[in-house]
Amino acid sequence: MTDRSKADVQDIVRAKQFELVDDQGRMRAKLRMTDDEPALALVNATGKLAMLLSATSQGPALFLYDADENTRACLSIVEDCVALELADANEVLRARLTMDTDGNPVLDLFDAAGKPRAALGVFRGQPFLELFDSKGELLWSAP
Repeated sequence: MTDRSKADVQDIVRAKQFELVDDQGRMRAKLRMTDDEPALALVNATGKLAMLLSATSQGPALFLYDADENTRACLSIVEDCVALELADANEVLRARLTMDTDGNPVLDLFDAAGKPRAALGVFRGQPFLELFDSKGELLWSAP
């Protein structure tokens, strides 16, 4: 471990983009501005996008990607509503967990075609369950 002088340390470093590289010189992370919004991308050892964290004007979002760079999960906050979305390998939304500004949680489940099949939640202190047919039409609802 070497001793570095205070002259080697900058209080502020300004740039529009930073890249982090591994010992082989491969880019593994990038911090940059995109459309006036900051984004941090992490890349796996094979050079594929693994994660993207962004701070958009609508709110923060974290995207997770599989080995084929398909979006498999997204955690976001938009207008104080929290959402976790899970997709299959074809990037079809299969499950979504949301919570609105009043703290009401809802779990939505979708089939392989992306059609809604079930919803379970609590609204104003009351639980509800909804079931949908293969066309996404409401079949049954309680209460």
